Amino acid sequence: MIVTDWEDIIRLHERHKIASNPREAVKIAIQAGIDMSMVPNSFSFVITLLI
Repeated sequence: MIVTDWEDIIRLHERHKIASNPREAVKIAIQAGIDMSMVPNSFSFVITLLI
């Protein structure tokens, strides 16, 4: 199981500037094999961004 650290998916966009927006950050994380995001603890934010 691959788990992110605190808010690391969103940090791909906000801090590391790897993703151009939160939607792309989620896509990158999923493609990297992330199984669990520590924060937010609800996966609904991912679904909202990908729809």
